[in-house]
Amino acid sequence: MFKKITDERIAEKNLKMFRTLFIIQTLGIIFLLTLHVIEHGIAELTSTPVWYVFIITGIVSGYLQMNLSVENDDNDKKPSKYSIGVSLIVSLLLSFVIAFVLLQDNSLVAKSISMFFFFIAIFIPSLYIFYLRKEKAKKLEDEE
Repeated sequence: MFKKITDERIAEKNLKMFRTLFIIQTLGIIFLLTLHVIEHGIAELTSTPVWYVFIITGIVSGYLQMNLSVENDDNDKKPSKYSIGVSLIVSLLLSFVIAFVLLQDNSLVAKSISMFFFFIAIFIPSLYIFYLRKEKAKKLEDEE
């Protein structure tokens, strides 16, 4: 029914087309969110479903970019566990600062819960990059 694209030039044009469509869609979402902020104020920004689409798209795009970055990374050595330790400490410090310094008016329970979620949000990408680098190193060892 559909013909598979085998020509690399056509495939590259197709990818450029999708990139352009994604940029236009993202600009449209930003425009809609800006209109919503102008009409309802910044406090109501997260009440619209478009906000969640924008955030989820940004997160997925970031993880896909991490995958590409690790694949094209010139560093072929196995990642050290030292980098995970540093990421753990930095994640804990950042989440502590965000939760306890910026959220001064909240209760201890709210600060602790916020710290937990901030820690997860900061540390998970570091673990993901470590995993991708470890898999890349394993794949390179298997090829040799």
